[in-house]
Amino acid sequence: IGADPKEIKLLFDLIGNIPSSDNYEKVKSIIDFNSKALDMQQLRNTEIPPLINAINPILPEGFVCIAGRPKAMKSFTMLKIAYCVQNGKDFMGHSVTQGDVIYFALEDSKRRMKTRERLLGVDKWTPPQILLQNDVPYLGFRFEECLENWIASKNNPRLVIIDTLARLKPRQGKQSGTAYDLDNQLLGKIQ
Repeated sequence: IGADPKEIKLLFDLIGNIPSSDNYEKVKSIIDFNSKALDMQQLRNTEIPPLINAINPILPEGFVCIAGRPKAMKSFTMLKIAYCVQNGKDFMGHSVTQGDVIYFALEDSKRRMKTRERLLGVDKWTPPQILLQNDVPYLGFRFEECLENWIASKNNPRLVIIDTLARLKPRQGKQSGTAYDLDNQLLGKIQ
């Protein structure tokens, strides 16, 4: 069509990321789906342990994201959940599975944490471990390893609360992929 390839790359770069050179490695994968498919007959006879809920039946094991509009009391709610699970106390009429809890209060100060504990009426309970932002590395900068060490150090690790995820994400330069792709890549290791 007579267009300059460099100008076309610059135009596409304005829209989104493209490989920085034409020399990037193209890897094709050949997978034998017959050998990878689930053996459903075997699965039917396999005993799989039930999910363990931190709060029965509303907060299961695994990666859960709590979201809501600003100032909707998410942090207060999660702090209360942290104390309830740490102490084996019911949460909003639901039983909990007691265990060790770590709460990353990444937008809070010592003053705010002390006030919230008092306002929630849990200042006489055994506290979960609480860390503030300056004490926590970013995701992808050894946070995952630190979390694994914490889990290994506990007899009964039950719940990890990150408040808020945005404060744990490293500052991103220009990267290719959607926000979903980037979050999926970043969070896969802690999931």
